Amino acid sequence: MRKPFENRIGWLAAAWLWLCGAMAPAQVPGAPIPSDSVAGAQKPGSVLVYNLFTSAANPNVQETEISITNTNAAQAVGVRLFFIDGANGAVSNQALRLAPNQTAGIHASQAAPNITGYVVAVAIDSASGCPVSFNFLRGGASIKFSPASGFVAKLPAVAMAALYAGALGGCAAGSPSATLNFDGSSYNRLPRLLAADSIPSRADNNSGLLVVNRMRGSLLTGMAPLGLLSGSLFDDAETGFAFTASVSSSQLRGSLSDSFPNTTPPFSTVISTGRSGWMTLFAANGSGLLGAVINFNFGASAASNPNAFNHGRNLHILTLNTNDSLAVPVTPINVPADLALTQTATPNPITAGQPLTYNLNVTNDGPGAATAVTVTDVLPGGATFVSAAAAQGSCTTSAGTVTCALGTLNAGQAVALTIVVRPATAGALSNTATVNATSVDPNAGNNTATTSVTVVAGSPQLQVTIEGGDLEFGPVPAGRTPNPNSPSRTITVANPGSGTLDFNFAAVIRTGADVASGKITDADDRRLFLLRSIAADGVETPVNISAPLTIEPGQQQRFRILFDPIIPALAGRTTNLSAGQVLPELITSRMTINHNAGAPATLNLTGRLTTAVKLIHPVDPQLQPLITFARSGNDIIVECSVYDPNQDLNLIRYQFLDQAGRNAGAQSGRARRGGGHHHG
Repeated sequence: MRKPFENRIGWLAAAWLWLCGAMAPAQVPGAPIPSDSVAGAQKPGSVLVYNLFTSAANPNVQETEISITNTNAAQAVGVRLFFIDGANGAVSNQALRLAPNQTAGIHASQAAPNITGYVVAVAIDSASGCPVSFNFLRGGASIKFSPASGFVAKLPAVAMAALYAGALGGCAAGSPSATLNFDGSSYNRLPRLLAADSIPSRADNNSGLLVVNRMRGSLLTGMAPLGLLSGSLFDDAETGFAFTASVSSSQLRGSLSDSFPNTTPPFSTVISTGRSGWMTLFAANGSGLLGAVINFNFGASAASNPNAFNHGRNLHILTLNTNDSLAVPVTPINVPADLALTQTATPNPITAGQPLTYNLNVTNDGPGAATAVTVTDVLPGGATFVSAAAAQGSCTTSAGTVTCALGTLNAGQAVALTIVVRPATAGALSNTATVNATSVDPNAGNNTATTSVTVVAGSPQLQVTIEGGDLEFGPVPAGRTPNPNSPSRTITVANPGSGTLDFNFAAVIRTGADVASGKITDADDRRLFLLRSIAADGVETPVNISAPLTIEPGQQQRFRILFDPIIPALAGRTTNLSAGQVLPELITSRMTINHNAGAPATLNLTGRLTTAVKLIHPVDPQLQPLITFARSGNDIIVECSVYDPNQDLNLIRYQFLDQAGRNAGAQSGRARRGGGHHHG
């Protein structure tokens, strides 16, 4: 009469568990099962073993559902499941990530089709792939073999707890493998001796399936065969009969019959009709074992026979091993990470030439971390790049494309970016940016963001400032060659307006009496007044007159104007001269600046030359000075040339000297008057 009472207790326990499950996590009564307790199906752990799974081409006929639950209410975890082919020990694996309190179901027909074997699940760190201490996993397998066999069972997963904290020692990201040691220090110990109880008689229409799994070896290269198994079969009179079995596969699936276990007397005699028995078994090579037994009553009256049962259960643990280990690969889980990108622009509308800021924001909505996150923005045509910055990582620009490498974004993390440009022309300006990562993104539809801005025409302004207040140079002497220390003045051209300033120094034209009188017909003075731009670092670069230049709104550019008079070549005439051929004591010129902000601007330039007369070459003033002597009978002809900038020379005197340097004869002279060059 015990069974009805036991059934009632089981019902009450189920009801109590149901009530506990309805409570909030803080209200769960009782103390958790200690981690250092023996491996078993009644506690959670960091390693789960599913003793049996099967699948077939037609999952409606033969299938297994593997369930796994994260009982932690606050922490997610990665899990790698290893599906071991019971026939040849080959291993395949797949990974998943369990959120807090999440249960996941996996069908064997999808994970390991047409295979029968067993499963090992290991808690891992998703990012590194290393095994971790996470004693919150539990699960089970719902097994359905083909109707011809009749075997159906629900077997809870056997849990082994980790006895360390954090990640497994010696394992790091990039490690090829890690070793799980079931030694009572790193993980719970595994069974050495197993037992199957309540084995019914085959003569009473019972078909029993015994499953034994090898739990020592490598999940990288495959599991080795079980080898020799030894054990004893006991009848209900406590008499034992020894047996051995050589198993050439990593999983034993034996039908309990006279063929297995091979005892004397045979199985049907030891466990005869109306009786039951039990058995023990262990591996001769010392390997740890786990297993299960499933019973199917195939009698015609099984449904109405109170002694006919269909059930499955894990084998009991009688003794523990101390030196079992499993080598596992270390592979990170590519957990999906949903990246999203938003974009705004300020100001909108904007005046052409003003700075426009694109504000981008990248968020990771999880559940996993996003790796190697990159934002790419191909800037719209007509916009000039100014700057780009990100709150995390760095940004670069090339050929109008901004690329920002943000690194890793954890679930829930957000990163802000700013890109600044200057629109050049009025109109509609559309900008599109995209975010990508090496991690899987389940929703690519929110990875791109576009914003449009209305650009209105701006108004540039020209503002010229002369440093020192005037553009007067000298007085300086004219030279035969360019003067490296030419006098100069600095001007600043600024654009305080709202549009891009386009300008150029159009011309430098000589003014004054020489031009007004018609003596000078080509008034271009570019050879006399030189122009250079001054960079921010002080480096100066020559600027060609009429070369197009640009200054953005709010910006400025400094220029240097140099006065470098060069003694002109002999003109040979006194009219129709160019400005470069006439260098009077006072030179006045006008520099014109054309621009798109209004009427041309002018700068008045004044250059002063010293009045010192210089001896020059009579043919080419650019050559060294020269005096020539020519004898004609008893006369010596002396010829020389001088340069007179103020044109008031009226007499050239010369004196002959003898070999001793004494005057030889009286001074001679010759009066000349006229242009800037004089010969005597």
